[in-house]
Amino acid sequence: GDPVEKWLNDLLCLDCLNITRIISGCPLPETCDLYYVNRDTLFCYHRASETFLQRLMALYVASHYKNSPNDLQMLSDAPAHHLFCLLPPVPPTQNSLPEVLAVVQVCLEGEISRQSIMNSLSRGKKASGDLIPWNISEQFQDPDFGSLSGGRIVRIAVHPDYQAVNLF
Repeated sequence: GDPVEKWLNDLLCLDCLNITRIISGCPLPETCDLYYVNRDTLFCYHRASETFLQRLMALYVASHYKNSPNDLQMLSDAPAHHLFCLLPPVPPTQNSLPEVLAVVQVCLEGEISRQSIMNSLSRGKKASGDLIPWNISEQFQDPDFGSLSGGRIVRIAVHPDYQAVNLF
């Protein structure tokens, strides 16, 4: 293949089709931990961070039919977007990255001023972002709803070895 195309696919994590099979079995849910992924660490150009990012993007590709370079850009640049990863228990002697069982992308929304919502409702146009507050305010003509804050789940990606597994 074309070396420039390969470089670009690697750079934008578009070639993340190889998901490592998990042979250790399914850990009990109560033994797993949910971690917040620090954006600065994830995009710090360290080899381990890049490997972890490739694993996250591979889960995205395996779990969703629509993927684009915008997904990566959103993770790196959008301050309201946050990542959480579910990881299995890691033995203290392990010196490699754990496999990611699931990743959740959350967007924090809200805290929109009443004046902004009133202006938007009167013009019939919504500002970009803050999807849920704008839609609820518009649907119910409620200028106070947007002042609330909350989290919207943008995407949940589960490792293929654990999809459709009944854990409870």
